[in-house]
Amino acid sequence: MYEDNWFIGKNFDQDEDEYDVQFMETKKQFFQWPMNEDIVWRKPGKNLSKVDEPGATGKSKRMFKVSEIDRERILILYVVSSEKQ
Repeated sequence: MYEDNWFIGKNFDQDEDEYDVQFMETKKQFFQWPMNEDIVWRKPGKNLSKVDEPGATGKSKRMFKVSEIDRERILILYVVSSEKQ
């Protein structure tokens, strides 16, 4: 979660107490990497869930889709996490 919403991202560089995450943009039910990188340093434990790498879809293969199982898990965890805040 980031700014009270959930996003798909990829963890990169990690140091002792933080790691950086590159986030994807949401386009309806799909995701894509933004033209300008969106990277944020995060503390461990702030991610909702680990998901399988989204699969490329469409003719250009620049759009990605999260599996239905991962999407359901994210939505459930997001609702539970939101209720705790």
